[in-house]
Amino acid sequence: MSVALTVAQRNARAAVCTRKWFGGHLVAFSGIDGETSFDSGLVLRTGFRGTHLDVVLPCTGRVSFDEAAPERCFLGSDWAVLHIGGSEVALAMADAHNIIVDGRCRVVPGDRLRVHRAGNRTVISVAGYERPELAEAPMASVQAERQKWTNTVVPRRAALTSVRNAAVEKAVCQIKSMVHSPEGKIRHAWSTPDRWPHRRMWLWDSAFHAIGMRHLDPGLARDFISAVFDCQEPSGAIPHMMAPRTVSDITQPPVLGLGIANVLEVQRDAPWLERLYEPLGTFLTWIETNRDRDGDGLVEWHIEADEHCRSGESGMDNSVRFDSARPVGAVDFNAYLSLEFLLMSRFARELGRTADAAMWLSKHEERNQTINALCWDEENGFYYDYDASRRARSPVESVAGFLPLVCGAAEGPRAQRLRRALLDQNRFGTAFPIPSVSARDPAHTDDMWRGPTWINMNWLICRGLITAGFPDDAEELRRRTCAEVERHVERYGTFFEYYDSHRRKDPPDLKRKGKNAPDESPYHQVFFDYGWSAALYLDMVLASGDTWTVQTRGDDQ
Repeated sequence: MSVALTVAQRNARAAVCTRKWFGGHLVAFSGIDGETSFDSGLVLRTGFRGTHLDVVLPCTGRVSFDEAAPERCFLGSDWAVLHIGGSEVALAMADAHNIIVDGRCRVVPGDRLRVHRAGNRTVISVAGYERPELAEAPMASVQAERQKWTNTVVPRRAALTSVRNAAVEKAVCQIKSMVHSPEGKIRHAWSTPDRWPHRRMWLWDSAFHAIGMRHLDPGLARDFISAVFDCQEPSGAIPHMMAPRTVSDITQPPVLGLGIANVLEVQRDAPWLERLYEPLGTFLTWIETNRDRDGDGLVEWHIEADEHCRSGESGMDNSVRFDSARPVGAVDFNAYLSLEFLLMSRFARELGRTADAAMWLSKHEERNQTINALCWDEENGFYYDYDASRRARSPVESVAGFLPLVCGAAEGPRAQRLRRALLDQNRFGTAFPIPSVSARDPAHTDDMWRGPTWINMNWLICRGLITAGFPDDAEELRRRTCAEVERHVERYGTFFEYYDSHRRKDPPDLKRKGKNAPDESPYHQVFFDYGWSAALYLDMVLASGDTWTVQTRGDDQ
């Protein structure tokens, strides 16, 4: 069977795809198109050496096409067309458990894979979900179904450069691949940082994903956040990591109010806000009650024994901040909490809850006062974590110290001092700012949260700079962030988990939790096709200027 596509279909498929073969791209069926399966869904990854797909879930296997790179390639997140050695190979995910290949291929099946061949057509299935009749399915129709959503939601591209076009298109395809359908305790469509190896739903990732998705499909953006609340514990706690049948026992940065506020900016939905208002308030109250163990007015992240992940709860797993293995009053945790209080005050006013609005605003103001009293260091002009056991601030200068800009704690002279630290080439003004740890810190390295630059931190600090009255600095940071991301999309075709703050190494060469050893474990190399990098890049490109603003204290009174 050959792939008979019309001119219109060929043009459509070229509109949203990667045009070269790159390794490390994930291929999976999206919950946007139908039912997915957390335990048995088929997930593949494009290979690095030779043109092949490695099966990574629910078992291992390989689908090989040729040792040579394709002369031309159209690669989406759930379909592809390859031109290799004068012949064409097409493939598409038919559903969560079956992929169709039209053209020559070799399959090394894993223990849970089944292979059905009919002429030039191969159907690769997860055992128990075989659909041999797909060998007769019209490939053009299957691929058109996979492309329908992306072709509908990709933003107009006339004003964008070709490099930016490619990055936007890849981001849309990637975001589609991250979507799961409702399953188990998760009653809404939900997202994952990547379909492999993370697989699960994560708290703060979901909020960032919603912020990108709001430009494409506000309903799905709302679902991403609602899905997190599906897993809320009776105590009010929300786990940091969730799956259809299991959850973790720690939490993660409270940014759900921030996600809600951003989604509401593009499409008002009072009933949705009403449904989430009480659960969000219960979560924030749980944090106040359970994470200020020393009673100093600052909340602390949970600390773990793993030297390579001292604080998974913070999201900054291996940051130098936590090397002491002591719980500290965390400047970022408190800034997030203060911002959530401010947003809750706004939500309460919108819902007509006047007394609540005043209560949440009071909590916001008190939290900001405590941050300034305990975390601000006048001599160095910077915010640090506060170690109550030593009655002293931590010596570690990290990107977390800029987050009081976001909640409004840093204003006036303090904000000016932070701006100087941001521009100082010996501290945070690196070739690609903002490093996760100051360049002058002796522990600064190229390992994850110990030096590299993270897109979510840059996105947050852009917001903070505007709140503090530095829109030009915010625009420059946004511009440099988008340019660096696009540079690597052009070279590798994907969005990475983090980037070298010195621009000396490409992301695949950076360390992750102690070493760079992808053949040993995927957790020892920067992740490819990483969710919030794509989602927040989209927001940086597509959002209007007022999207960056946060309601000020004066507006709330």
